[in-house]
Amino acid sequence: MSKGRKAWVGRRVPNDDDASLMNSFSELDIDRDTFKSEGPPVLNMAAKSARKDKTMKSIIRKDEAAVSPVIATILMVAITVVLAAVLYVMVSGLLTPTGTGPKTIGVVPGRSTDGTNWTLTFANVPTGLTTAGTKLTIISGSGSTTLGSKAFSALTWATDKVVYIQASAGSAVGVGDRLLISTTTYGPSGYSYQLSDGTSILAQGSLQG
Repeated sequence: MSKGRKAWVGRRVPNDDDASLMNSFSELDIDRDTFKSEGPPVLNMAAKSARKDKTMKSIIRKDEAAVSPVIATILMVAITVVLAAVLYVMVSGLLTPTGTGPKTIGVVPGRSTDGTNWTLTFANVPTGLTTAGTKLTIISGSGSTTLGSKAFSALTWATDKVVYIQASAGSAVGVGDRLLISTTTYGPSGYSYQLSDGTSILAQGSLQG
């Protein structure tokens, strides 16, 4: 077999089917506008980067129009101070005890039947007062202190010409307790008394009866 004939062995002669297949490839519905709009990959990336830069510039411009850091700090400090003040008022209101007023002893002044003693009888007494912590002071008509502040439990007739008598024995001051004060030493008139717990005045008035 000659070389020319060998070259054609195994080759298929193009027919009408091959021509039809080629035409079908050429007539595929390819969207060429898409390739045109997207363009080459390098140009496409450059366009996206430009759009990104434009967006960032827009954000920066918006940030520049916002509140400055100094004003924002001042506002935060002011709000914190106001909230702290409101919280303090609320907590103070919760911690303040209700229904408590100044402590006072209700005293009924008088004079003994023989006229030798002034009497101070306690009609009402707040809780918590003790004979060691409650004190008596006697002041003359001229304003001088005749008997300095002295605890009920320390009063003696021999030294002070005053005695404290309890309705019920104990360390607490109670209703019905009395102070007997010599009219000879603290009289016949113009003297006044003062009862205190060392912090506040519980009662005061004139020795009379």
